[in-house]
Amino acid sequence: MQNNFLDLIHPRYWPTWLGLGILYLITKLPYRLQILFGKNLGRISYYLLKKFRHTAEINLKLCFPELSNKEQKELVKKQFQSLGMGLIESAMAWWMPDHKLDALIHVQGLEHLQDALTRKKGVLILSAHFTSLDICGRLFSSIFPMHVVYREQKNQVIDKLLKQHRHFKWMQPIHRHAIRQIIKTLKQNKAIWYAADQDYGPTHSIFSPFFNIPTATITTPSRYAHQTGAEVVTLFYHRLPRSKGYQITIGPVLENFAKGDDFQDMLRFNQLLEQAICANPDQYLWIHRRFKTRPPGDLYLY
Repeated sequence: MQNNFLDLIHPRYWPTWLGLGILYLITKLPYRLQILFGKNLGRISYYLLKKFRHTAEINLKLCFPELSNKEQKELVKKQFQSLGMGLIESAMAWWMPDHKLDALIHVQGLEHLQDALTRKKGVLILSAHFTSLDICGRLFSSIFPMHVVYREQKNQVIDKLLKQHRHFKWMQPIHRHAIRQIIKTLKQNKAIWYAADQDYGPTHSIFSPFFNIPTATITTPSRYAHQTGAEVVTLFYHRLPRSKGYQITIGPVLENFAKGDDFQDMLRFNQLLEQAICANPDQYLWIHRRFKTRPPGDLYLY
């Protein structure tokens, strides 16, 4: 315990602690001012974070080739504004009290999730990485307790912070490699939030079309559902305009999911995700190198 504490206060983490302290102070501002601060922070970050900007530019060119160069550039700028707001929203999720956040949540389709649980097979909630992930997870868990599958963060301070707050607000976090725990949780008729939209390399992945691009897509959700018999629903979310809060939308149970065809299962998810992204394209996490892993013979895109 002492060694772990000493690791967290190592000088290499002092900038992290300073940044977290500033974020904590910002959460004392009114909600609208916090969102405005985040938006302007994103505007500045667009010019400073060149590596992330490059990734977002490539992703958006690949996924929205019908847009003009000017339109693509404007969308990248909006992406960074959304990222800035997302950072502030993460701080809200970590530190703001429930009574200041409860009015911000708007849920559609909760009956689909409740219906899935009545089938007593567990529920796998397939979701994705939009910029308001933390705040929407916090808000939704206030009305529907669930588990969440996570991956470790390289920064130990951030990793510990996420684990502590997700344990408190999102029920029990489960590491993405804890396969037995995931299966056991589903068999106990519990719900697990699983974001299935990141590139984890070729292992346990198939190349499924995503915006008409062969994309390394993990098949673990399909296999978990097949092995446990769990029902599967989708959950997507977005930030509402004019500081009106957040919309969380749960889709109907995906009938005939996990019947032995991983490709069709994950193609189905990718298509539903595309629809959600196109409704609010600036709010998806375009700074992730989603097309990093390529089929044999394809050129590296970044």
